[in-house]
Amino acid sequence: MAKKGPPARKHGGSHSSVLLALGAVALAVIALMAWPSGSSVPTVSAREAVVQNWTVPCSSKKEFQKSCGKSTCSRHVWDGLVPEEALDALVALATGGMALGGAAGGPTILDLHSGALSKGSQFIDVFREAASHNLTIFTDEALTTYRAVKEIIRDVLEDTFEVPLHLTKPTFFSSITNKKAITPHDEYWHTHIDKVTYGSFDVTCLLYLTTHAVNFTGGEFSFSDEAGHPHMTVEPRRGRLSCFTSGSENIHFVHKVTSGRRLALTIAFTCNRAAGIPDPSAHHAVVEAARPDGM
Repeated sequence: MAKKGPPARKHGGSHSSVLLALGAVALAVIALMAWPSGSSVPTVSAREAVVQNWTVPCSSKKEFQKSCGKSTCSRHVWDGLVPEEALDALVALATGGMALGGAAGGPTILDLHSGALSKGSQFIDVFREAASHNLTIFTDEALTTYRAVKEIIRDVLEDTFEVPLHLTKPTFFSSITNKKAITPHDEYWHTHIDKVTYGSFDVTCLLYLTTHAVNFTGGEFSFSDEAGHPHMTVEPRRGRLSCFTSGSENIHFVHKVTSGRRLALTIAFTCNRAAGIPDPSAHHAVVEAARPDGM
């Protein structure tokens, strides 16, 4: 059945180009499988590139079905989807922006859509801060790359779920070290459900910009039960895109980072057009503090 959605977007790529990019992952281990029951599931290792998809039973709350009209919930890992030069640009963008702030404890958060940047125990407007120092971190070229990566991710998700999706908030970079938590909001390692924390989320994605056991230790991402017992773990790998339906079927948490720096982009989509947000632009914006969940 043909997918219903908006006309094809001209953003330097197409659905076919996304599929070609997936096919070009030379080391990919491609698997499509139902979620196994009873036995433990091996960790998705950072040591090799993979493309893997799992169907999971939707929760009894049927959040995804209510929001998107779909009765199948899932988890996905794609390596090699985002070009290396785009990853370099995102790292430079995140690092340059975060250099203007830095959380006193826990993760440092940079949200280009709201302008929020962690600094000490509060949030500041990163665009205003950059302008006050005459810095040109947020160039048109950098933001164009950011938007292009968002479109790559949205394209593959729309192909996967066969529904039109809209970027929603909050979408943010996170930098986690072994810095001690000062406030409860710094404690990123607790289990949570994205649909509960962020009501507009229907599909959550994490694009990792650093690699587990290379750039940092700890910091694995685990799906778990309500008690926090993990039943699937994804190790971050530079360029790895990990996406999942945001409902109660995908309770998760991030393990504590024990050394190094874990850098990632959390980007989420909604089926509700009214809950969508525009792409970021380098101008002053009202700062809305993003909570460091869903990393």
